[in-house]
Amino acid sequence: GKSSDYFIFSTYSLLGCGKEDERRISESDIKVAFFSGSGLADDEMDALWQDAKDYIHFKMNQKMNQKRKRS
Repeated sequence: GKSSDYFIFSTYSLLGCGKEDERRISESDIKVAFFSGSGLADDEMDALWQDAKDYIHFKMNQKMNQKRKRS
């Protein structure tokens, strides 16, 4: 997939110990982790995943704006 379809996670940052390794995790892997066994159709999972990404961006912007106001 496109490079934007992947997130790079450090094992060290996830586990807090051990050797730092990078692992590529696709959005598809993440959707499976969240929605496995849900019985949702692919288009429903895609819509929920997009909502989740939109919410994350909203919360990031909210936090950044709060930090700017404190400065």
